[in-house]
Amino acid sequence: MKRPLVKLQNEFGASDMNTVTGLRTIPTFLEFHAATRPDVTAVTTESNAGVVQSLTWLELRALVNRAGNWLLQQGLQKGDAIVLHIPNSLEFYILWLAACRTGVVSVPVDPRSSTPELHYIMDHADARMVVTLEETVVSASTACEGCTKLPKVTTMSLARKFSESELGARILAQPGSEPPHKPVAQDLAGMLYTSGTTGKPKGVMLTHSGYLYGAEIFARSTGLTLNDRHIIPLPLHHAAAQCHAMVPSLVAGASIIIVERFSASRFLERAAHYGATRAALFGAPLRILLSHHAKVPVPANPLQLITFAQNLSEEEMREWETKFRIPLLQLWGMTETTGLPLMTPLYGPRNTRCMGLPVAGYEVKIVDETGHDVPHGTSGQIVVRVEPGWTATLGYYKNPAATAELIRDGWLYTGDRAMQDENGEFHFLGRFKELIKRSGENISPMEIEDTLKQHPDVLDAAVVGVPDALRDEKVVAFLIARPGSQRSTQAVQEWCKQRLSAFKVPETFEWCEEFPRTSVGKLQRHLLREPYLRNREGK
Repeated sequence: MKRPLVKLQNEFGASDMNTVTGLRTIPTFLEFHAATRPDVTAVTTESNAGVVQSLTWLELRALVNRAGNWLLQQGLQKGDAIVLHIPNSLEFYILWLAACRTGVVSVPVDPRSSTPELHYIMDHADARMVVTLEETVVSASTACEGCTKLPKVTTMSLARKFSESELGARILAQPGSEPPHKPVAQDLAGMLYTSGTTGKPKGVMLTHSGYLYGAEIFARSTGLTLNDRHIIPLPLHHAAAQCHAMVPSLVAGASIIIVERFSASRFLERAAHYGATRAALFGAPLRILLSHHAKVPVPANPLQLITFAQNLSEEEMREWETKFRIPLLQLWGMTETTGLPLMTPLYGPRNTRCMGLPVAGYEVKIVDETGHDVPHGTSGQIVVRVEPGWTATLGYYKNPAATAELIRDGWLYTGDRAMQDENGEFHFLGRFKELIKRSGENISPMEIEDTLKQHPDVLDAAVVGVPDALRDEKVVAFLIARPGSQRSTQAVQEWCKQRLSAFKVPETFEWCEEFPRTSVGKLQRHLLREPYLRNREGK
């Protein structure tokens, strides 16, 4: 983890780049709020087991210092990676901040990850430690086998308060003094693994500056202030929860309410209970809320704004406005941009059916395949002007080729297809990349295909995403059987369940004799997807 840090600091000196974040780091804001508003509630967490915990800014800073000293006691040093294989919890937030405080790099992963998935990320990230739940310790320990750094395994529990847990006891035994190691603005704060068309997840390197740049702009563009209370039901291992909820709230001084996971039956009730004024969601949870409250009354709540990604239909938007009367603000970004370059304007007329307009601090345009600007009304690829490590990701860890493809001549090529209308508003048209988006999760078709091809009865596999009214897209797998084998859909599905996270397992399997390919053998996924959709519509 140390080589890219040194390289970055050599290429970009402190005087070479000036942004709204200056040379501040994430701990800068924790220190400021603890000093100026020590008795104000900083964070409240609630687990599904009903364990509720709250900390003031002063208490949070003290606990983060102790956790930072504990990390150093475990042998971690500045630049080392710690994998957080845990759900939304107080422990996640404390350890994430403690890592930032000591220069350790957080690598959050989906707690539902299978053992092979977890092994790949831990090994690729050169992790020195993994924190996991007591019930997933066997999977995490198995995933450590064969890893280059042989990471230590530490467990936690969601059924007990932090102060009553074994992990909490070890951290509370540490001194509350400031840890000796301090980060600088260009140090890595986190690394988020995102799926790509090459199949294997890529480690997106995020610096303190990158996190803060996106957070500062988000707070200013959405009117987030220290008087807000931000409820976070999205998974904290995902960029969405971090970049348009957790970090902006830290910067603005807003209190956060972290719940273990989103629940349609409890979301608005918990928002009301905790006095939440803000929330961050995806299109899929919004649709789930619409479905749930079709028969269940909408409780009174103090929410003043919900930011969300991914479109709602015009009918869904009208139903939301009529039933919930909570303003929605659509936005667009990706893990690599760190911040949200496109948003629905906070003031004036809002077209919530589009991606929005570029916000102050970002330059966004649409280009053709040669990189030239296209006129309004013409589709092309979205690109964002960036300064690597300062206003966006530094790049992909241990993948210079993919980094060079991502960032070219100061522009970050997103792989998303869109067009601008006569008002300059951006409209999403699809993805050049073959990623599938299911309930806010990015899924690589090739990762699933590789798993399917390992089944003894499967000769070849192709995976596509098709529209789904509730979860944005569903996963459909097309299979070619090996000669003489059994075409057992159930057996193949069970094979996937044992090797993939649940949200990646295909919902539908179709057996084929051959796949459409180009003259050079490239799979033509659209020629599988389109007939499937026609057949589905005809039924």
